[in-house]
Amino acid sequence: MPFLYSALGNWGTVWKCGCCGMPIIRKTTKAGGKAYSYYICATNKATKECSPHSIATDKLESAVLEMLQKHI
Repeated sequence: MPFLYSALGNWGTVWKCGCCGMPIIRKTTKAGGKAYSYYICATNKATKECSPHSIATDKLESAVLEMLQKHI
């Protein structure tokens, strides 16, 4: 996930795009009767001024859990 970095705030982790620094947002789409959830760059969604990258929600959650386990 080279395009993501985190910044800790008072309410937990805020994930941002590593390219433009704007937040990433969760998006859910349906295809073939199934729902798919992923995170995308808010800038790319709004204006297409950042590159179109995304990460599946389950992959991001697994990476966060792995990172937390290394620091506990």
